[in-house]
Amino acid sequence: NKLGDVLRVQGDLASAQQRYEACLRIREALAARDPENAGWQRDLSVSFNGLAHVLEAQGDVAGAQRYLEEDLRIAKSLAARDPENAGWQRDLAISWLKLGAIHEIHGDRADTRGHWQRAQEILENLVQRRPDNPQFRRNLANLKQVLASLDS
Repeated sequence: NKLGDVLRVQGDLASAQQRYEACLRIREALAARDPENAGWQRDLSVSFNGLAHVLEAQGDVAGAQRYLEEDLRIAKSLAARDPENAGWQRDLAISWLKLGAIHEIHGDRADTRGHWQRAQEILENLVQRRPDNPQFRRNLANLKQVLASLDS
């Protein structure tokens, strides 16, 4: 997966996709062996994200959306499994953000806004629970700016 990240940043999207797909096959096999292993589920989610980035960069927005929906499915499951886990809650917010961005590309402002508002609710909860966390506050502030820009 890390090799895919490096290749994607270097602009070699075809090779990055190959690396991400190879990693995805391994992670799918591990997650299937032990579906209750939260770490393997999260790793699988990371692979879905990598592939979504590459497909979006290649112009395959529908393919990217499919992978982001899989990522969201896992993020929802992990966040529901442990609502006190701030990391999994943040992952869920980020999943909503990314899927909203895909809907924005499609020009579907209603779905974009709905997804981003779900992310905002999660981030507001995180900021309330952990006001000392600058990352949560920064994520929330940035999201509020983006939501405001939808109204412009």
